[in-house]
Amino acid sequence: MKENSIKIKIFIVEDDFIFTNILNDMVETVQSEYVDNNIELITETFYSIKEARFKLTEKPDIVFLDYYIMDDTLEPVTGEKLLEEIRKIDNNIQVVMVSGQEDKEIIEKLKRKGAAFYINKDPKSLQRIIPVMRQIIEKIAEKK
Repeated sequence: MKENSIKIKIFIVEDDFIFTNILNDMVETVQSEYVDNNIELITETFYSIKEARFKLTEKPDIVFLDYYIMDDTLEPVTGEKLLEEIRKIDNNIQVVMVSGQEDKEIIEKLKRKGAAFYINKDPKSLQRIIPVMRQIIEKIAEKK
């Protein structure tokens, strides 16, 4: 990438290694589409909320966040807490919740708290991730 490229920082906060690899592959696929536009996607992966919390001061542009995720003590916690912390740091960070959680009340609550998108983890909905990623990247690139 050129020095004056638009850098878009993406955090993936997910404790499922297979799904993390799927998301990283999707980012690489989208990255290849933006090479000519001088947009560079920089990803960082976190397997716990505690791990991601330490890096939030770097103000990522996009966060893919699992709803159910293990903390460092291997206790399940929800990404809702990290979503709240992200909102306190910067309202412009685009948070995409990606989870198998299907409770409509929880999904609506997450959107009210600032999740830009909610995508279920199932084979059909995974097809939505790349279009959502493109939409967010283009919106961010316009502002930078």
